[in-house]
Amino acid sequence: MMKPNIAVLAYPMLNCVKASERSAINTWVNRAMLGNEVTEERLKTVSPVYQVNKDVPQTFIWHTTEDTFVPVENLLKYVTELQKYHVPYELHIYQKGEHGFALGDERTDSMPDHSQVNEQGATWLNLSLGWMKQIGFMK
Repeated sequence: MMKPNIAVLAYPMLNCVKASERSAINTWVNRAMLGNEVTEERLKTVSPVYQVNKDVPQTFIWHTTEDTFVPVENLLKYVTELQKYHVPYELHIYQKGEHGFALGDERTDSMPDHSQVNEQGATWLNLSLGWMKQIGFMK
């Protein structure tokens, strides 16, 4: 079985059982992954929060508290599981930023009002590169 060396997760959907406070999003995500046979047991099999074990790779994770698509609470549950299994991780939670701001600069801002430009949140890219260097993944 192949295993990734590291994981870099950006506002990740980690719990499909309770993917979002918005029920329409839950329905859409669940059907996209599982078709019409959506059960809680099947949702758990595709939810990383229920799959954490000692073999999960070192992980860099970032999220925002304002994300209304993927609740930050799911991330906190995931990090608790990483801690339980002694999986090394680095976590950054930014206050500002809606789901999908990507790099947080003009290159990836698709909004006419430039509301996805997020100078603080944009630090995730350099932080993740620094983390990769720190753990010896890259020079």
